[in-house]
Amino acid sequence: MNKELDTGLERFLAAARSYCALVDTATSLSAEEFLSHVGKCLLDLYSSALWLPKVEPDSPDLHGSPFDRDVWASLYRTLRDKIGTLDMYWGVFESGEKEEPVQGSLACDISEIYSDIKEALELASRDVAGSDVLWDIRESFRHHWGRHAMSALKVIHDLRESEAID
Repeated sequence: MNKELDTGLERFLAAARSYCALVDTATSLSAEEFLSHVGKCLLDLYSSALWLPKVEPDSPDLHGSPFDRDVWASLYRTLRDKIGTLDMYWGVFESGEKEEPVQGSLACDISEIYSDIKEALELASRDVAGSDVLWDIRESFRHHWGRHAMSALKVIHDLRESEAID
């Protein structure tokens, strides 16, 4: 892999590790502190994903270890309890379509992102080609966790605007 790819991947992985470390310590923070910090981590994570170069995978059967759904459910419940009354929000799923708002959950968004990022970190820790790791991260970002990140960032911005958090 070339230097540009290595640099982009390392920047992303550093942001991913920071995000996961923050979520892992959520119980030690107030809801307001956690949401303030997670907003900053999400912005860095999202930004670093945008800069990842487009690559094709080297391996045709690239599969990371799926995140344990029981662990996800436990994390979701912990975050939902932590965030409390600030958890639920209303939004549209597909911004290009006229549709009724749906209810979302910051705890769900944060947990979904966490599980995808943990899978990416696990894949990156194995002896897998860098282009395969990049491809997997970009696909996951484009088709799943990027939407969760944007939803969470908007809600956190709205909470800041309303002064519910700093």
